[in-house]
Amino acid sequence: MDIRILPGNIANMIAAGEVVQRPASVVKELMENAVDAGATQVSVILTDAGRTLIQVIDNGCGMTKDDLQTCARPHSTSKIATETDLLNLTTLGFRGEALSSIAAVCRLSITSGGWKMRASVTEDHIIEQTAVLDGTIVQAEGLFENFPARRVFLKRPASEGILCKNTFVEKTLPCPEKSFRFVSDGTIKLDLPAGQTLTERFVKAMELKESPELFYEISARSDSSDVPDWSFKIVIGEPGVFRPNKKDIYIFVNGRRITEYSLVQAIEYGGQGYFPNGSFPVAAAFIQINPALVDFNIHPAKREVRFKDISALH
Repeated sequence: MDIRILPGNIANMIAAGEVVQRPASVVKELMENAVDAGATQVSVILTDAGRTLIQVIDNGCGMTKDDLQTCARPHSTSKIATETDLLNLTTLGFRGEALSSIAAVCRLSITSGGWKMRASVTEDHIIEQTAVLDGTIVQAEGLFENFPARRVFLKRPASEGILCKNTFVEKTLPCPEKSFRFVSDGTIKLDLPAGQTLTERFVKAMELKESPELFYEISARSDSSDVPDWSFKIVIGEPGVFRPNKKDIYIFVNGRRITEYSLVQAIEYGGQGYFPNGSFPVAAAFIQINPALVDFNIHPAKREVRFKDISALH
């Protein structure tokens, strides 16, 4: 069998498969970019559960014409410059793969700073002048239309819509100081105002049936120094608020939701004796940790992390 170099468009599609698996993947990446841009207002607008349109509007710092020319190319990023930056990550995004991966599987356009860019995977992006606006509007249209083998694996629209909404909620929980709006097929599904407490944001965003008054905030830190190695706040329901499984226990580290069994276990152990046997609390832990003590660069979706030493935090 002959060895050959893959055409650029096919290579980009393969790379995109790690980043963009479904509409919720696009929502995740674009919301992370909006938060990293310093936005205080973010709107996510979907048509047909994101298959036809995903639009994210923010009031962040915006982009220049040069930024627009570069941003959707593979490995383009404003978040890191050297290998040492990987050890001190303070942003949600950093891999430089999101926009190029999205552009590989749909029609991507970005409007910012008085310019509109329509991305092309194989040629120069098309950039045209437009009205100046605050922030950025990103549109992803026709997801997987050029990749029908991937499109057939999408779930029915109702299911994909739920996954998009769940992703939206995950990104809003650590940011109660920002406002977020989720619109699906012209209907506002969630409208979260800025300035909420962690508890208020958790209860409203999760659409819990229980009142915020039934939840408490618990906090701790690693030491008494001005900059502790780690600190956390936990929002947790009183003993009368419980579930038959652990699905409503959430772990966030430096603004990212992660999968970390040992920290879920720590919350479970902490609640023993307070909740009915066989039940689990409703809780969210928001952990801030020195970036040098945690590695986010081990999973394409940044769902898993590696801690230098998790024992004290546990």
